[in-house]
Amino acid sequence: MANRPTIADLARAAGVSTATVDRVLNGRLSVRAETARKVQDAAR
Repeated sequence: MANRPTIADLARAAGVSTATVDRVLNGRLSVRAETARKVQDAAR
């Protein structure tokens, strides 16, 4: 099984904080659409 990326890995790739990645992935609080798209692209 390949290593799964961590929240820190996604944050680094998207250029955002780990808290922002958590908000996007768990649907908490509002995040700008552009920022959410960066995180989602990094997760793919």
